[in-house]
Amino acid sequence: MDFEKKDILENSDWEYVGTYTDIKSGRTISSRPGFQSLLADCEAGKIDMIYTKSISRFGRNCVDFLVTLRRLKELKVDVFFYNEQIHLLSQAGELLLTLHAGIAQAESENKSENIKWGLRRSTMDPDSPAFSRRCYGYDRNEEEGLILNIAEARIVLKIFDWYEQGWSIVRIKKELEALWVPTPTGKKKWPVKTIENILTNEKYTGTSVYGETESADFPSTVPV
Repeated sequence: MDFEKKDILENSDWEYVGTYTDIKSGRTISSRPGFQSLLADCEAGKIDMIYTKSISRFGRNCVDFLVTLRRLKELKVDVFFYNEQIHLLSQAGELLLTLHAGIAQAESENKSENIKWGLRRSTMDPDSPAFSRRCYGYDRNEEEGLILNIAEARIVLKIFDWYEQGWSIVRIKKELEALWVPTPTGKKKWPVKTIENILTNEKYTGTSVYGETESADFPSTVPV
């Protein structure tokens, strides 16, 4: 990011407007507030050129990528992709970017599938670390397995006991704080979510589940 800003400031024909970032990567525009802000400023006429490091930084969803480029083209907003050395408004810009975007998404999909395959393989091994991740009430031993933490286990039992008696999670939270019981991270205040996670953690029933959640498939790459 510093490199791009420096490059812009050193070019006398360009005026630096601002830097737009997203803390987390996202596959779609709707999950990228920084990117949405950038597009809004383009629509408002505040920007006439976007400088980005690469196609993969600009977008990982081929459909969103192409729709966005065409809208920017209508607004006469150029996009310069430094790694690929391509300008959107150049003669062959959109064609080249379409080809690069398709390749970038295919590589991303392939990487995602390789990671999923590795995770599935790890769950086939009963000694896999996937089954021995520490949770409140347990410690990891030298063999990377789980062993009971007596002090924490007593708190877990109390939480379940109070809940079975009809206590609300807020009441449990207040009781833990009144008893000066530290949270799993050693803090004084118990987040409601932490207690909910304990009450819904299947490991306390002797079960370890893989694949409870999964990201949606990559959107279609059919041209639009």
